[in-house]
Amino acid sequence: MSLDGRISTRAGDSRISSQDDLVRVHALRARMDAILVGSGTVLADDPCLTTRLVDGPSPLRVVVDGRARTPPGARVLDDGAPTVIYVSRKAPSGRVAALQEKCDVVVLGEEHVDLAAMLDDLDARGVRTAMLEGGGGLNAAMFAAGLVDKVHITVAPFVIGGKDSVPLVGGDGVTSVDDAPHLELENVEVIGAEVLLRYRVQRCD
Repeated sequence: MSLDGRISTRAGDSRISSQDDLVRVHALRARMDAILVGSGTVLADDPCLTTRLVDGPSPLRVVVDGRARTPPGARVLDDGAPTVIYVSRKAPSGRVAALQEKCDVVVLGEEHVDLAAMLDDLDARGVRTAMLEGGGGLNAAMFAAGLVDKVHITVAPFVIGGKDSVPLVGGDGVTSVDDAPHLELENVEVIGAEVLLRYRVQRCD
């Protein structure tokens, strides 16, 4: 994120991480069983979500997509790694059918994807470690559901600003600091001009 906590500009430019940090993230991906992103990230960035920058296996790609907005031609549906898309019962059946031709699609939840049930389903698939890569809306929902254990965040040395840029954690936020997720700092590392902060979540509910 930028120094002011943004992960994208108002125009959708999310090129924040340096090449060194991207390599670090890809190496971390290679140690995970799954990578999780929201449909907004897929629509904005069209990511591959593989480990192409390092030697190592690409984990299962997971898209949380309540309305089945993922385009059938999205790169996350290529043959670089298997993909599972979780949708809600509000997802249009035509879109769901189109995605089912490309990957496994699981319906969980009424209005929104039931995130706790999603993690149970992933556990049943053998997923023991999952890395959440955003965006801001999914980050907020996972925190609100108490489903975040650790936070690794790299702070880039610039300020984006603007009310329409994308924050690291979106949603409505908390009304009291007492209700905010509390984190314990585990480690600080300097990566070039960036700072990597590693936290353990003490309370997330």
